[in-house]
Order: sequence, then structure tokens, then C-alpha cells
Amino acid sequence: MKDFILKSSDRYILLGTEGRFLHLATVHRNTREYLCFQDLKTNKVYIEEVTLAGNLEFIPDENLVIDIAKFLEYKGITLIKKGDEIREIKI
Repeated sequence: MKDFILKSSDRYILLGTEGRFLHLATVHRNTREYLCFQDLKTNKVYIEEVTLAGNLEFIPDENLVIDIAKFLEYKGITLIKKGDEIREIKI
């Protein structure tokens, strides 16, 4: 699926988030890295790019976000619901 590689689907609380954000997946494509994580307070799931400095950055390319979300759905990590809202599958 568009050269994506699932590097990790380990579940753990992201450092520095005071227990609010749960790592769902790390995805690579070419030289870029993307992080999928869930806000445990709102249950919303986000996909953001990891910068070279290690920061998270909004992905302005909506088609890229949809491609990553579809890849994660294919891998059983997330499920896309109405309005392209992404929700975690409880496994």
C-alpha cells in the first residue's frame, strides 16, 4: 500500500504527555516517519509527521493522511468511520 512500512504497533503512553496520548503506530514511507496516536481524554486519533528534530507536525496533505489511515486500517490498527473520522479498534 503505497510503500508504507509499519515500524511499530506497540501501545504505550507518549513521553511528556502526562498520560494523555497513547501511541498506536509508527509508519515509515521513504525517508519520512509518521506517528498515529490516540488522545485518551477525547478518544480522537491523530496522524502526524515526525520532523527531523523529533517534533510532531500537522500533515497538510489530506490525501496523504487518508492513505496512511487506510494503511493502518488494513493493518488492523484503526478503523475509518463516517466523515473520515479515525477511531482505534479495541483489540
